[in-house]
Amino acid sequence: MIDENVHFRHTARLINALIAARKPYELLVFPDERHMPRRLQDRVYMEERIWEEKFSKRAEAAILTWHPNLLHLEWR
Repeated sequence: MIDENVHFRHTARLINALIAARKPYELLVFPDERHMPRRLQDRVYMEERIWEEKFSKRAEAAILTWHPNLLHLEWR
């Protein structure tokens, strides 16, 4: 962890607070990066995780509904 402005103990305290509040969370750790990944391989990995999460949740929430004149996706 090379970000000198944000120490891991601050992240650990946040995670403990989220757990205590029973809030879901996900954490991606890039030990060789600072605030945001700068190396291409790390950046690609981060963006793939974000898109997978975003679209997998939407896909689960989508249900097909039938209407007399059309078939459409309804989002919950």
